[in-house]
Amino acid sequence: MWVGLVNACYTCFMLSDRVLEYLHHEGRVFSRALPRVRSLIAHGLSLEQALVGTGLVVPEQYGEALAQVYGVPFVRVTSDSVVSDETQSLRWHALEALPLHRHNETVVGAFTQPDHDRLAHARDWLAAQGLRLEARVMLRSDWLRYGRVPSVTALPRHLFQLIEQANPQRVAVHPRHDHIEIVVDPEHASGPRWTLPDRSSGGFVLALARRLDGDTWETTISHTPYGLALDASRRTSHDDLHPSRASETIRSFLQQPHGLLVVVRPDTAMCHALTEKTRAAIRPIRSSVDEEAAVHDALAGDPIVATQTTDRPTWWNALSHAEIPVRVVASTLTTHGRSWSIIRV
Repeated sequence: MWVGLVNACYTCFMLSDRVLEYLHHEGRVFSRALPRVRSLIAHGLSLEQALVGTGLVVPEQYGEALAQVYGVPFVRVTSDSVVSDETQSLRWHALEALPLHRHNETVVGAFTQPDHDRLAHARDWLAAQGLRLEARVMLRSDWLRYGRVPSVTALPRHLFQLIEQANPQRVAVHPRHDHIEIVVDPEHASGPRWTLPDRSSGGFVLALARRLDGDTWETTISHTPYGLALDASRRTSHDDLHPSRASETIRSFLQQPHGLLVVVRPDTAMCHALTEKTRAAIRPIRSSVDEEAAVHDALAGDPIVATQTTDRPTWWNALSHAEIPVRVVASTLTTHGRSWSIIRV
């Protein structure tokens, strides 16, 4: 994995140097500006942001340099120039590319980085459809602005199909500042990766999590500064020991709900079992008000399932003193996977 990251960074630096060298040679960027550009890049800006975003060069000048470096024509993308290719949209986005137009058996595609690997990948799956590719290079900002992806409801379906084709052991979804990254088998540098223009990552992550079968995948959803993130791991045969199936305590509650069942950090399989196999009311616990309501209902004799994503004070102790049966099921993420503990209070 680290080798892949180092190679990718090295390629980016080589590209920056070649573009800057060309722009400097053509008199677009003066020598005194080069240290500032390199400093901006070192502090996290992309090459395009450091040059075009700061107004140092105009988009056409930057595009001219990209065309020289990659050896393909530069094109500006508009909302009217992108053709719809709904069935292959994720493949285009995986390559940070857009289909511009099609004439007979030729598809003109614009890429933010039309390097050898991306073009070879595009040519392979277009050739399988009897099509050939004419490549162009475009601004990344154009791709982010005009990239068309399926709707939030349709996108997880398309992505799920590609995931199943890749047959991975792990899938990760990471929201970034201006896009969403989907990585298959992130431990392997060669694993498929898709980059999507920024959408509501929360709705996308939740919809994808519902697509992943709880009996096949174990998913973890977490909060990040840019939205919800998803980490999904394919279950092995040992996952038949999942407490939703193997624990007599949980199975007895699901069959004859009585008292209070508290589930801390439930995964997809547990959520599926709770929603599909019990008649008890399910209460998410996010505040002291939710705790109070769950205690009130349990004291009234209603069977209650309380779910919480974080450790909270043992608010349920009062119920045990009132002789209401309480079970607590908690999961903890370890280096070897998810570990479960079951406690009768």
